[in-house]
Amino acid sequence: MVTHAGPFPAGPPAAATLAASENGHYVGYALNDLANAVKSVLIPGEGLSVKVIQEGKEPGQGVGYLDDGTMVVIEDGRRLINQQVDVTVTKVLQTAAGRMIFARPDRSA
Repeated sequence: MVTHAGPFPAGPPAAATLAASENGHYVGYALNDLANAVKSVLIPGEGLSVKVIQEGKEPGQGVGYLDDGTMVVIEDGRRLINQQVDVTVTKVLQTAAGRMIFARPDRSA
């Protein structure tokens, strides 16, 4: 968290921060930290539904996105492109660019 002990600056806060009033001072929060705080928490073994919209980097992978923009990489999902499928989370990876979810299709897919 970035903090500033002075009064509000004359101009708007930097693009990477959000200002909040606190006793005539502002406290800046990184927007990425705020965005990550409101994303749903998923753990391995949990199920979800996602539309596979494109091929992944590795052979056979499919890629979809959650409503919050989180990328979901689906193993053996290439054959499911343009379909809404139920998947099971296998791994959650936090990167500098955001969060990635790895999943496999449920047996019925």
